[in-house]
Amino acid sequence: MASFRDKKSKQTAVISLQLENGSGDLRGAEAAKSALFRPFRQIVEDGKPIGKLTYVFFDNQRGQHFVLGSLVRTPGSRLLFFPGVKGRRVNWHSRDNRITPVVTNPSETLDHITLESDLGTWHVTILSEGKKETRLPRMPSYTVDKNLVFWFGMSIRKAECLEPTPASIQLSMGSTSADMERRIAIIYDSRDKAVFRITQLPTDAPMTGEEFISFEFFVDKTGWAFTNNAMGGPGGTSLLSPIAVPAQTLTRVDKIEFTGLTGNVVLVVYSLQGKLRDETIYWTATPPK
Repeated sequence: MASFRDKKSKQTAVISLQLENGSGDLRGAEAAKSALFRPFRQIVEDGKPIGKLTYVFFDNQRGQHFVLGSLVRTPGSRLLFFPGVKGRRVNWHSRDNRITPVVTNPSETLDHITLESDLGTWHVTILSEGKKETRLPRMPSYTVDKNLVFWFGMSIRKAECLEPTPASIQLSMGSTSADMERRIAIIYDSRDKAVFRITQLPTDAPMTGEEFISFEFFVDKTGWAFTNNAMGGPGGTSLLSPIAVPAQTLTRVDKIEFTGLTGNVVLVVYSLQGKLRDETIYWTATPPK
């Protein structure tokens, strides 16, 4: 699916990723913004290990692939998701059906979503001029049962809200020649034995513009706990109008494994009738009262 080619000089390396089913090339600043390379920011800038990484792509079943995002398991056993959405400005957040606007400057964008190692809470990290800023409240995950946790949901109006998959992407990294060898080894190790996923909607019926696409992320501690437990999409303030969630939603399920992780991450994909309040919505489940 992909391979790295590292061209080394005395103090510079070019990290290059070649992708099938992609179109066009990303270089420099545009490459750095992509969900394919944002996970490497701390190794490029600070020389710090990133953990284990895998990519997830979305096939629109019309001949084009999009970057859904990058999943990372950190050395501290956190799980990170770097969404591949085009617009990563955070405009608002809500709790108990109350919308709170988020004031950001043009340089501030959502970088990634973090699930803590105890699987109890998650938060978003906003980057402001290259510096980390977490301004939004932590969100609770939802324990489906003792071996299955719902992390978060991400809904988009259409596939075109995601980054198109490039054919190649390159980013330069500078350091001393000795340290460069160490950094390149870390980059190779981060994706060692990774299996990149290509997901899609469970049906090839064309979108009519009256639906949106939802992606749900679970952590299955054993690898056998997930039994089609789709949460049913966002609700309340996330929608411009209420929707009637069908009793049975047709879903696509992908299981994503990481080296050293017992169990797996489960990705559920489906579409629902309705219109989102924004191009992209990140949401959590509400425990029953």
